[in-house]
Amino acid sequence: LLEVVAERKREICRVIAGSPAKLVLLGDNIDEVLIGPRLFERYCLPYYQEYTEILHKSGKLVGSHMDGRLRNLRDLIKESGLDFIHGFTPPPIGNLTVREARKSWGRDIALWLNIPETTFYYKPEDLRSYVKSLLKEAAPGDGFMLGITETVPPLRRNRAYEIIMETVLDYGRYPIKTL
Repeated sequence: LLEVVAERKREICRVIAGSPAKLVLLGDNIDEVLIGPRLFERYCLPYYQEYTEILHKSGKLVGSHMDGRLRNLRDLIKESGLDFIHGFTPPPIGNLTVREARKSWGRDIALWLNIPETTFYYKPEDLRSYVKSLLKEAAPGDGFMLGITETVPPLRRNRAYEIIMETVLDYGRYPIKTL
């Protein structure tokens, strides 16, 4: 079954390679608790490497949605050929900080960061402080995009978005200064 799915994915990658798209997001949802290093290395890594090779030949940037705990997968992710991680989620939900990801991956893998949904329950000043800390870790901001890729509690959404946007406008302009 895995090989049937992989062959279909190869076909899709070849079609996308011929398209005008510049960015390709491989469908995924990786967390080390669901797929540990041994299984990731056997069942994911070879396919990431194959798909990124197909897509890189036509100049595409390739990413995967990995919003879970990644600490024990970080060395394997570095070997994947991926250009960016979509939904990268730092603590308190994830277990890899922006600083640690940068140390492991350098600028080879960009971070399309997700602000963890639990932070939307923080007091306004604590949410602002949290976002500032993310920006500080990401400074100067190369290969970094701040976003919200998960479900936001509806009753917290508007105020939290305001706080995040105000903080980004105040402290997140490129190049980000070390606050």
